Amino acid sequence: MNKKSYRDYARFHLGGTEGDEVTRDAVEEIASTWSELLAQKNLEGAAFSLLRRHVQGALQRDERVPAFTIEKLRQQPGHGNLPEDLLAEFYAALTDLPERQRDVIVLHQVLGYSSAQTARYLGLSQTTVRSHLAIGMRRLTSQLTTPPRAVQRTEQHAR
Repeated sequence: MNKKSYRDYARFHLGGTEGDEVTRDAVEEIASTWSELLAQKNLEGAAFSLLRRHVQGALQRDERVPAFTIEKLRQQPGHGNLPEDLLAEFYAALTDLPERQRDVIVLHQVLGYSSAQTARYLGLSQTTVRSHLAIGMRRLTSQLTTPPRAVQRTEQHAR
């Protein structure tokens, strides 16, 4: 995972400026613990865990839930014309998911990483990523009053 990927993940959860600051802090910790990270079985997964810990720390410190900026989702292909109330409903449902399912959906569906990349970053197998994606998307669509077609199609492809 490169610094841009880290920044995209942090910005999705925290917003622009704070996401950039948290990314910088996480990258500094990664650099300072590099020799320990190299000893890990999954270097990318261990580094991503540090980033996730920094993002979660910032959210807890400020006593808030992830930003999940609606504008970020609007920028993704196929989501630009979704109504504001549906996007808000999507974000509310997303925050109710278990952390691992939420991370898989954010990395794969929102930020556009492949199943292989998502698996590497989270330290999971591709089969586990597909499973988390399918279960998470089913949960999301069951909570939405009017699931968008793009979400329904993605859930079907994950099976």
